[in-house]
Amino acid sequence: MSRLQTSRLNYRAQQQHRLNHAADESRKEEIERAKQEQLRDQKQGRNEWKQELGSESESVVKADRGELNASKETISELQKESAKAAQREKDGK
Repeated sequence: MSRLQTSRLNYRAQQQHRLNHAADESRKEEIERAKQEQLRDQKQGRNEWKQELGSESESVVKADRGELNASKETISELQKESAKAAQREKDGK
């Protein structure tokens, strides 16, 4: 690998690192805002679990227990998306 190729790879890696760091910082700020909001709501007695802040495994457990507030429209939409994904997988796409 030439020096020029190595330099380009290093430059791209540095750019990607900066982008990842910025995304991580943004996510940290989002989580902190949500955490403060949950603490405020908890003090007022209106706190509830927020799926968008939970991990995937937490969401799965909540869904298995039937603890998610999902409307019939949401469930129907998820079923349609699942059917499409299964068809894509079957078709090899």
